[in-house]
Amino acid sequence: MKGVRNFAFLAFAAGATAGSSNPYLADGYLDLGVANEAYEKAKAFVSQLSNEQKNAIVNASSFTGTNVSWSEYENTDGVSGLNFYYYVSAFPMGNALTQTWNCDLAAVQYKAVGDEYKALGYNVVDGALLGPLGRVPEDKTLHEVYIWPWADAIHSGAMAVMCSMNRVNGTHSCQNRELLMNKLKTQLRFPGFVYPDESAQLSAYGAANAGLDYSPYADGMWSWSAFSAGLANGSLTQARLNDMAIRTVRPYYYIGIDKENFTTVTSDYPAYRDIRGNHSSMIRKLGGESLSLLKNNNKNGGGLPLNKPHSISLYGAHAGPGIIGPNHLWSVSGTTSDVYQGRLAQGGGSGQTSVPYLITPFNSIAERAVKDNTALWWIRNNTLEVATSDSVVSDAGTGNNPNFKSYAKVSEVGLCFINSWSGEGADRSLPYDQEQDNIINKVASECNNTIVVVNVSGPRVLNAWAEHENVTAIVYGGLLGQESGKAIADVLYGDVNPSGRLIHTIAKNQSDYPAGICETANCGFSIVVYVDYRWFDKKHIEPQYPFGHGLSYTTFSYSDVVAKVTNQSSLSSKHPTGKLGLGGEADFSMMEAQQPVLILRGFEKVTISSGDSAQVEFNLRRRDLSY
Repeated sequence: MKGVRNFAFLAFAAGATAGSSNPYLADGYLDLGVANEAYEKAKAFVSQLSNEQKNAIVNASSFTGTNVSWSEYENTDGVSGLNFYYYVSAFPMGNALTQTWNCDLAAVQYKAVGDEYKALGYNVVDGALLGPLGRVPEDKTLHEVYIWPWADAIHSGAMAVMCSMNRVNGTHSCQNRELLMNKLKTQLRFPGFVYPDESAQLSAYGAANAGLDYSPYADGMWSWSAFSAGLANGSLTQARLNDMAIRTVRPYYYIGIDKENFTTVTSDYPAYRDIRGNHSSMIRKLGGESLSLLKNNNKNGGGLPLNKPHSISLYGAHAGPGIIGPNHLWSVSGTTSDVYQGRLAQGGGSGQTSVPYLITPFNSIAERAVKDNTALWWIRNNTLEVATSDSVVSDAGTGNNPNFKSYAKVSEVGLCFINSWSGEGADRSLPYDQEQDNIINKVASECNNTIVVVNVSGPRVLNAWAEHENVTAIVYGGLLGQESGKAIADVLYGDVNPSGRLIHTIAKNQSDYPAGICETANCGFSIVVYVDYRWFDKKHIEPQYPFGHGLSYTTFSYSDVVAKVTNQSSLSSKHPTGKLGLGGEADFSMMEAQQPVLILRGFEKVTISSGDSAQVEFNLRRRDLSY
C-alpha cells in the first residue's frame, strides 16, 4: 500500500464553504485559496474536451486534438530515491529521516528527491508506504490515528493520493466511497486526484463512483466503450466524469507543467544522466543527525566518542558490504530473512532506492584508523565457525585465534553492527535476532568497551545485551542510505553530536508490545488509539528505552514552562532551553497533552552554541485537544 504523493511542497488554503452531497470541485464545496488559478485553468481546459477526450485523460492516455492536446502523467516507484535507475541518489529511509525530528531537514531531503524525479522526467512520485495490512478502525481511531497525518499532508499541498490493494472496514480501498468521497474529499477537502496501486482497481463504475479519478492500471475497465455505455445507462454521471477530469488536470497547472519543459522519460536506464548534484553531503548530514545515542557509559575512557583508540575490532556482516552490491534483490514478495548479510542501507520492494555506491562503516573506520594509527581487526560474518571455536588465545598477531572472543579480548574497542530487514510483501518474523544477539554477548564477555550500532526497519528488542555492564554505548538508527558509513563514523568519533530521538518505543520484552504474530486472514488488533508509547503509558509498562529517548555528548538545562491562552482556538506554551557544553549542538523539546493518555502534540529542534539559550514555543490548536 502506498501513500500520499507530493507533487510539490507548496502549501494551499482549503476551507469548506456550503455543504455538498457530492464532493465535486465544480460544486463550489472547496475554497481552494491560492490554488484557485490552477482550478480555473483546469476547468477551462476540460470544458473544451469531448467525453472521449476526458476519458482518455482519466484512463492515463495521451491525445492530440485539433485545438487541444494532453500528455499522460509519468510516475515511478521510490520512497527515498528512484527505483530502477543508475546515477541517482539513495537517501536515508523515512524511519531514519523521522528520527532527526528536524522538519527543515525533511523538507530539504524530499525537495532533493523531487528534483531527481523531475530531472528524469517524472511528475508523479509513487511514494511512502504506510502499512502492509488492511484496517478495521472505529471512528475515533480512524480520525485520531490514521486520518490525522493525511490532513497535514493534504493541507501542505499533496496533489495525488494512491488507494491501496487493502481493505478498510471490509471494503477495498479503491472502491470505498466512505473513505475516498466522504473522508478524503469531503472532510479533508482534498482537491487533487486519487489513483490506484497496481492491481488495486477492481471495477469500472464502482471505483469511479467511489472516488477513483485517474488510473494507469485500469486494464480496459475504463475504455471509452465502457465509459460511453455507462454514461448512456446512468452507471456513470456526466458530473462525475467532469470532476474526474478536472481533478486530474488541476495538478498539471498547480505545479507548472504548462510553464516549463520536463525532461522526457527514457527507458534507456543505463544512460549516463547524472542528476545527483551535491546530494551526497546532504545524505551524510541527514544520516548523522538521525542517529540516537541510547546508552553511553563514558567513564574510565570507555563509551563514546572515540578518541584515537589503540585498537578496534569490528563484528557483524552489517559492518561492511555484502558479497554482491550495492543493491540487494528487488522483490515485491518480501525478504528472504529477518537480517541482511551486509551493510543494509535501504528497504526492499517498490520502496527500494537504486543505490549508486555504498560507504560502509568498515570503509570509514578503516580510513580513520589509518589517520589515528589504530590497529583494526574484523569478523564480518554473523555465524563464523572456525576450528578454534570460541577458545581465547591472547597471543599477538597471527598467534591470536581468529574468533569473536579472542579478537574482543585484545581490543580496546569492540564495535558490533546489527540490522533488521523488511520490505514490500513481508515483515520481520521477530523483533530481534538471536544470531546477532549472540555476537554481542560473545564480544561483551571479553571486551569491557563493547559498542553496538543498530540500523533497523522497525522496533528492535535489545534486552539480551542492553544492560550488560561491558556494553558501554548503543547507537540506534534507521536505514541511512548511500553515506551510511560516513554518517556513523561522524557520530562514533564525535565529529557530529548525536541528536536523534527514538520514533518508537523499545520494549524490554516482545510480549510488552500489544500485537503479536497473526497468521490468519483476519486479525483483530484491539489497541484502538493506544499506539506505541500510548499503549505503554496506559498499561504502565516500563520500556527499555521510551519514545523520544536520546542522549548527547553535551548537557542541556530547561527552565519553567509558561502556558497561556492566546485565543479560543489555540494554546501557546514556551520555555527557554540552555546548553552546558562545548561546540554547536542540537536538542529539541516536546509538549504533550493528556487526552486520555499523553499524546505528542508539538516538537521543535533548535541548535544552541555553548553558553547560549533559545526559547522554544508550541502552539496548540483546538484539534490538538479534541477527542
